[in-house]
Amino acid sequence: MILESLILCRVACCFAGFNPLTWLAARGCAIEREHACDDRVIGAGFDAADYGQSLLEIAAAMSGRRVPLVGISMAQPPLRQRLENVLTAGTDRRPVSVGTLSTLLVMFTLLAGVAGVIRPLQQRVFADEPTAHQPVVTQPPIALIAKANAVENTDVDEAQSDVVITGTITDLDARPVPRATVELHQRQFTEAGPHYPEIFVRAWKTETDEAGRYQVNAGTLSEFSDNSVFGVACAFADGFARKGGRDWKKLSEIGKGKSISPTKLQPGHFVQGRLLDSAGNPVAGMIKGAGTGGETNDMWWMNVGHQIGGDGHFMLSVPDNYQIELMAYAKSHAPQRIVLSKDDTDCGDIKLTKGTTGGGTLGKR
Repeated sequence: MILESLILCRVACCFAGFNPLTWLAARGCAIEREHACDDRVIGAGFDAADYGQSLLEIAAAMSGRRVPLVGISMAQPPLRQRLENVLTAGTDRRPVSVGTLSTLLVMFTLLAGVAGVIRPLQQRVFADEPTAHQPVVTQPPIALIAKANAVENTDVDEAQSDVVITGTITDLDARPVPRATVELHQRQFTEAGPHYPEIFVRAWKTETDEAGRYQVNAGTLSEFSDNSVFGVACAFADGFARKGGRDWKKLSEIGKGKSISPTKLQPGHFVQGRLLDSAGNPVAGMIKGAGTGGETNDMWWMNVGHQIGGDGHFMLSVPDNYQIELMAYAKSHAPQRIVLSKDDTDCGDIKLTKGTTGGGTLGKR
């Protein structure tokens, strides 16, 4: 009879699906089918307490992870009501006759259609709201029901939670920097835990709003490994020097809604130039830089190299009043070191020589 009731409920939903009452009634039928299954198990001679414990263990085992559709109904609410139904002594567990069931289902179909024409649903009714005739149970069933409530409150879809990376870009006085370009990286760390994780995985580029805030929806928790970290690889804006962040948040911290610490940009200006190969033709490559300056001779460096397109032209933001050294790279060419004075804004043409990048380093001054 359980299969027949399922088919009739589906037919009723097809003909009267425009009425929300139809779907609420279908939900009630689904709950009653679960109760009917429980009654059949108990009626077959199984111990009620052992069966209730089995329901609870199955629900607890399935919480916090995805399970096959066949087993989902075992953990769906209201688990508390199912346990109360199983553990209540004296419950009439005899099956409903075929004639009675057919009459009730025909009446349900007709009433659902009429109700949809007469008036819309005014108030939502939850199937698991407590009622006056709920039985009172004693220990140990109450202990089982308390565990069932804890299982139902578990976030069973945690793996599908969004990973949202947030943070702010400010100046040295903590004032927000709007319309700043921000490049965020996912990297991986090892047990050694370097301050700047070197294993690159992927990147996102975004821009800050008027309040200096940025936000990127990176995906879901299930897409990332546990040793993933997220941080600002570089950020820059008009009038400010390019800078990378030092705060790398673990996946567990991002998942809990923690933001990356503010990245503070210092005043800066752009320098430009063109990268040429050994034959004097524009070539694609990369440029990195570092420098010292300021009142306390602070150190500035680029966490991420600046990519240069096939036309060879580049424009790079560096701090004001800093002694800057750049290192230019291109495939099949030796690295080229460029030293800039504090007032330089144009590197001119940088001609590389044939060689390899294996020995390229940024020298100290």
